[in-house]
Amino acid sequence: MQNLIFYFTIKVIKISLYYNPFKIPTYYFLENPEYSIPDVQKMSGKSYGKIQRTLKRHKYHPYRFLPVQNLNDEHRRQRLAYCTEILRRYHEDDDFFNKIIFTDEASFTTAGVFNRKNKHFWGMENPHQIQAVKIQGRRSINVWCGMLNNMVLGPIIYEGSLNGERYLHFLENEIEQLLENLPVQQYNNLIWHQDGAPVHNVQQVTNFLNNKYRLWIGRDGTVRWPANSPDLNPCDIFLWGYLKNKVYYNRPESLEVIRQRLNNIVLELNTENPNFITSCINIKLVRNIRICLANNGGYIENI
Repeated sequence: MQNLIFYFTIKVIKISLYYNPFKIPTYYFLENPEYSIPDVQKMSGKSYGKIQRTLKRHKYHPYRFLPVQNLNDEHRRQRLAYCTEILRRYHEDDDFFNKIIFTDEASFTTAGVFNRKNKHFWGMENPHQIQAVKIQGRRSINVWCGMLNNMVLGPIIYEGSLNGERYLHFLENEIEQLLENLPVQQYNNLIWHQDGAPVHNVQQVTNFLNNKYRLWIGRDGTVRWPANSPDLNPCDIFLWGYLKNKVYYNRPESLEVIRQRLNNIVLELNTENPNFITSCINIKLVRNIRICLANNGGYIENI
């Protein structure tokens, strides 16, 4: 029935176009919304300006696609199972999220990030301003951070790639040092969280986490982490974007500048705005989990 209605709708449009060919551009976009104005210009023989004016008259807007992770049926099933389990534990224990150490790694580079959508130069005429960006010769460092209740743990900064042996060393030494000042009761109730990166899942790391934590979240954890789910990790939801916006506000000239800024920003966040961290975990994460459940493990929002 719907196909029949669509067929007659197209027929009516084609007939109306015969008597009013000025509307031809909108017909092309109705037929395929992904056409560009130059595409329709070639097919219809109309000028670029006429097509643009017609689209504006009919209130067409060039909406952008939202980038999302590639999810197949198995990913959705895993995400649904994970969100169901996490929400169940949260309902049984109001303090559940405050016990979890959410962890992740990210890279920072001296090239920074230049976002044209967020950079403007106002004036009466186009000044044709340029912005110098450094692409060649850039250097980068890798950063580990954790989020626990109302504080950010780290940063632990390292150069070069991370492998299973090096990650195990982090767990046994640097990360353990960050946790040694926690109250004994809080320390004993900690829940470790990591994503499904290959270096996180070597057998030595899995053995260490099984021996250390009664409950931990990971690909091979007591609670299974679903693949392709940065929208369920507060580090990806909030922390990395926050840190990069601050670090790249003025492009860093060296790795040492990045190191100093990271340490200063994390210190400032912990001392001046700890409730911001807690709200990210207890509000944004719970919201994403509920949306994921409502979508049967599907997409939440753009990445």
